[in-house]
Amino acid sequence: MADTFTPNLNLTKVEVGASVNTWGPKVNDNMTTLDTAVAARMPIGGGLFTGPVGIDGGSESAPGFYFDTSTGSGFFSDTDDELAITISETEIGRFSSSGLLMGKLAFDDELNGYVSTVNHFRIEAFQTDANNGGLVGYTRTGGSITEKIRLDENGRLGIGQSSPAALLDRNGTECWNVVDMAAGTAINMALGNHFYKTIATTTTFTITNVPGSRATGFILELTDGGSETINWPASVKWPNGVAPVLTASGVDVLFFVTRDGGTTWRGALSQEASA
Repeated sequence: MADTFTPNLNLTKVEVGASVNTWGPKVNDNMTTLDTAVAARMPIGGGLFTGPVGIDGGSESAPGFYFDTSTGSGFFSDTDDELAITISETEIGRFSSSGLLMGKLAFDDELNGYVSTVNHFRIEAFQTDANNGGLVGYTRTGGSITEKIRLDENGRLGIGQSSPAALLDRNGTECWNVVDMAAGTAINMALGNHFYKTIATTTTFTITNVPGSRATGFILELTDGGSETINWPASVKWPNGVAPVLTASGVDVLFFVTRDGGTTWRGALSQEASA
């Protein structure tokens, strides 16, 4: 029976009972071929694997790993079709068909020389029962990391409030951006909700960039508003259909609100002749 050859590396399978004087060189050639193939795909001195790399547990129910270095594609699997990510034998997350599942995600500032084991910002998932859960955000203040924001199972957002009772529930002060209109006449709601202006000539106001289909409003502080003519947008509706008489020398505060994206504004004089 003549020599045969292996299907993958084409190694010589020496003819049984023959090759008395040639089996040595054939075995040596096989070893050289194996050495070259192994070194190319599994470099012991460092480097990169080439071609597909796989680790199989032996059955579909056993853990497995496969990665094709030529295409950059691969998969992980275990008995639940998920891969657990562990550090020091503690699970910190999982890959699954629905994406990356993380119970906790933490950030530090190691790049700026701070201790890498100290979290400066952390997001955690929480579970109220088997069917409900949400997210909690923490920041570090004065050396302690404490809860600052919470999104509960009902979609209610708490800021400084760990048990939000409304869609937005905050514990603290809300601040609005204050806009000096200077020589302008456009009340641009993309800039803020509190505007102020000194009137020195005939002025025609416009209201721009109103959030659509939402209730919103703004405050307008006018100095010497009664010293010149003011033309208001036709969309502004005043009590009894009459615009207020403003102070010629002093400060008036007006309030405006809309519930239809600015189609109609309800205006009112909130404070007259403020010192």
